[in-house]
Amino acid sequence: VQTHVGSFNTVDLFFKYDVPAGGLFKDLSFTLNIDNVFNENPPLLRRNNPNEFGFANGFTLGRLFNFGISKKF
Repeated sequence: VQTHVGSFNTVDLFFKYDVPAGGLFKDLSFTLNIDNVFNENPPLLRRNNPNEFGFANGFTLGRLFNFGISKKF
């Protein structure tokens, strides 16, 4: 039985740009969020039953990019 699961630390980045304009572009923002910048793999969790292999400590999708646009009316 596994008695220890290693740590899982990721680096995440968030950027936001507010468009400095009036009229139609007033209150317009662009965002970019990058989760797991260095594409770290989570530690493997080994359990008693061979069918119970899995990951511990969270998110397993790898690097993830989110782009957003927001506008207030």
